[in-house]
Amino acid sequence: VTFLKSWKQKNAEITHRWDLMEFEEEENRPRPEFAIRASTVEKNPVTGILEPYFSATSRRYRVLSGVITLSVMICIVIIFIIAIIVYRIIVSISLFQSNELRQYALSVASISGAVINLIIIMVLGRLYEIIAYKLTQWEMHRTQNDFDNHFTIKVFIFQFVNIYSSIFYIAFIKGKAIGYPGHYVKILNLRQEENLVKQEKSKTK
Repeated sequence: VTFLKSWKQKNAEITHRWDLMEFEEEENRPRPEFAIRASTVEKNPVTGILEPYFSATSRRYRVLSGVITLSVMICIVIIFIIAIIVYRIIVSISLFQSNELRQYALSVASISGAVINLIIIMVLGRLYEIIAYKLTQWEMHRTQNDFDNHFTIKVFIFQFVNIYSSIFYIAFIKGKAIGYPGHYVKILNLRQEENLVKQEKSKTK
């Protein structure tokens, strides 16, 4: 009880010092973009003032469309990861066929694959930020706080998958996906570049 009383006093002191006495009222006002795009008006049950209105049902369908778009973008990230794996395999196979470049095959495939992956992460990240902003605008959130929350969640989930999916693959999947002699795991009928190194070492012994 003592803590709550002291906190209320401190809260009131900070609110007065920062001139935030009407902050909640301003925070609950409709966004200017929402007011422009809303096609109807209704009386606010709290303030009794006519305000721009957009039905919650229509907003739910639009939010669902945003979730579907996010899922599609995550699938694109996974497709690019698989494409980079295939690229590294193809580069490794091509370089292993040359006696002069064979010793550099794994390094070239790994470094070039990492650079391409970095470029893809940056491009997809920037692209989805634009898409997420447009989608969140289209969802017609009434307050700026709602708009910011939905936009932040979209970007956070996508960027998390976009940035950490490669690390997750290396940490939990790559080691198991290589296989072992006689039972190598293949992607598009191609063995991963590490398998080529194993095969080459076994030949030299």
